[in-house]
Amino acid sequence: MGQNSGLLSTLTDWNGTLAGYAESISSGVVTPVALTLLALFMVLELYNATQRIAMNGSSNAYTIQQIALVMMKIVLCRWMVLHTTEILNALFEIAATVTRGISGYVGSGEVNAAPDIDAAVEALPGGIGNMPVALELMVVGWMLRLVNIVVNTIVAARFIELYVYNALASLSMATLCYQELHGVAVNFLKSYLAVALQGAVLYLVIGFYPALAASLGSEGSITEQAWAMLGQSIILLVAVFMSGKFTKAVTGAIA
Repeated sequence: MGQNSGLLSTLTDWNGTLAGYAESISSGVVTPVALTLLALFMVLELYNATQRIAMNGSSNAYTIQQIALVMMKIVLCRWMVLHTTEILNALFEIAATVTRGISGYVGSGEVNAAPDIDAAVEALPGGIGNMPVALELMVVGWMLRLVNIVVNTIVAARFIELYVYNALASLSMATLCYQELHGVAVNFLKSYLAVALQGAVLYLVIGFYPALAASLGSEGSITEQAWAMLGQSIILLVAVFMSGKFTKAVTGAIA
């Protein structure tokens, strides 16, 4: 229960095929479209610059300053569109560094000393008197498996989200040079960092699980311990669901 599901892996290590798809789609399909949009935004920015120049007296110094600022912005934005993958990789590496640091304190999140539901059911003496106990343990066991599946699904969905972001990121980056829309690119970068940092939060939350399981102790019947473990697992599940909200609060990303 509570495996880290590859949260220490890079995007290429977790699934090299999906990482390759994202990179190919980004470079072969999305980036050309993003450059076309960028050209449109360049024209709009130049038009806005001419309007500002006309309203401020059209002095030579002011004109040169405005044109120079627009050209610098255009050059910078074009560089960012063409190097979107490298920028996202740098953001992912920041989050990966945090995750690796956390792994040195909380471990992988794997629980080795938890009650073994299946073994407990098999160890029950035969007879109809123990059937309710066996059924109760089996229900708890299936619910624990369901929680584990949901946790691993959320971890996997986070990787899928990163692949999608990598594939389409150039479109958002193209808006950076246009004053009226540059917030789209800024919020995209915040959102990407939030999803990347979600891995660190997931690792931290999953790493808390052994401590939660250990707090149960050994008192009470096996069914009481099993239900108590299920309660701790649900706490883990709620925290995993909230991990995205945590990181968006940290990065200031707009949902």
